[in-house]
Amino acid sequence: SCGTVFSIAARHLLAFHRVLRLYFLNEGQTLHQLHAVDAGAMRFPPFSITREREVFRNHNEFVEYELALAHGHQLIEAIDRGKSATGSANEAIDAALSPVWDFLDSG
Repeated sequence: SCGTVFSIAARHLLAFHRVLRLYFLNEGQTLHQLHAVDAGAMRFPPFSITREREVFRNHNEFVEYELALAHGHQLIEAIDRGKSATGSANEAIDAALSPVWDFLDSG
């Protein structure tokens, strides 16, 4: 037996991922690494923080950052599909880049 299984509501999972992203300020770190650091199994070299400004000036800036990461993932997946497919992935790549072009065109 694996024990009790929990299902987390999608909106709560999204909130948790946002907090995790704010904690690490990147996409590469995982919850496993957070636990390893907390348990003392993994240590980062000592460093000092010189805060010159806030990482995100407001909530909208953070949301835009999250959207940019999501679009980046879509682009990477489209490119990977194109590498593994016999045909062209140009349509998927264009769809992934569409929000970027729209943003740049808006000024």
